[in-house]
Amino acid sequence: MKKELLKKGIRIFMVVGFILTVIGVGQSSAQLINRGYQFGPGTGNLVSSTQSINVPARSTVTVAVSLQRTFIGANGLAAADVPVAIDILPPGSSAPVATQFANATVVNAGLQIPVVTFPGIFTSQRGCPNTWRVRIRTSNNAAAAVRVFGSVAFAIIRPGVTNIDMQGGETLNLNNGASTTRVLAGQNLVGGLDNAVIAGTGVFNIKAKWHTDPADIFNFGKFFRVLVELLRPNGTVAASQRNFSQHKNSGKLSFSYSVTAADAALPGTWKVRITNSSGQANVTNARIVDFDIERGFDALSPAFSSTFTPQCTGNI
Repeated sequence: MKKELLKKGIRIFMVVGFILTVIGVGQSSAQLINRGYQFGPGTGNLVSSTQSINVPARSTVTVAVSLQRTFIGANGLAAADVPVAIDILPPGSSAPVATQFANATVVNAGLQIPVVTFPGIFTSQRGCPNTWRVRIRTSNNAAAAVRVFGSVAFAIIRPGVTNIDMQGGETLNLNNGASTTRVLAGQNLVGGLDNAVIAGTGVFNIKAKWHTDPADIFNFGKFFRVLVELLRPNGTVAASQRNFSQHKNSGKLSFSYSVTAADAALPGTWKVRITNSSGQANVTNARIVDFDIERGFDALSPAFSSTFTPQCTGNI
């Protein structure tokens, strides 16, 4: 029994190592998820098996599938190899982005398990709660004569934390009582802003800074609260806070919001609305200048950024 378990463990290790070598992804940068599958006589599904993973939008996914079959069919007779098709289905779609054909074969002692790898790396602007799926099926969609089984290995690299900023100008100025709305976008790796970087479920962390207009000699050096609202793509308020600039020692504007599956399904872009208002009847705000949700080149501001972190609420 121990010898069989050891042989099984060595075989799984060899498959995992082979997959990582073929797809060219190091263990330090990728998370490897294995899903066992089977179909055919005695399994409850004679034609196919589908395995899935739940990962954030813009995750990169690479797939490899091991293929085996039993030697004897349900009729008690030796059976031939089973021609199979392997489909990769992206989040929210029933149309494969890739399909490969192969044969499930009997693996004799000492022979390596056949592994089908897909060239390239897959990614999608959609993610959890929609899943990536790999479907292994008979190539003619007929019932398999023998049990087909093996594992699906997903190598996943999740997107990291993305710094975000406002489109339409780096900073803005607002008179007392004035309000304006700006589209949010992620800062991509080559510079500039990209709306597509904010996709799927995740967590917004919003911070901001501004200055009292230095031309206002009566209020220069004073701090005034400003209202900042995070707006869903449909214009409704997801979260908000009225507080002080990051320059102040306490009461700094900083709030978070976790994007829900319903939020992620909305078409359009996320925005922020800024209103120069203290919210207090006896306080009249001064004009503010250089409002931004990141430090930028403001040498008078402490270092900070507003961010979006792609994240799933459920298990993989």
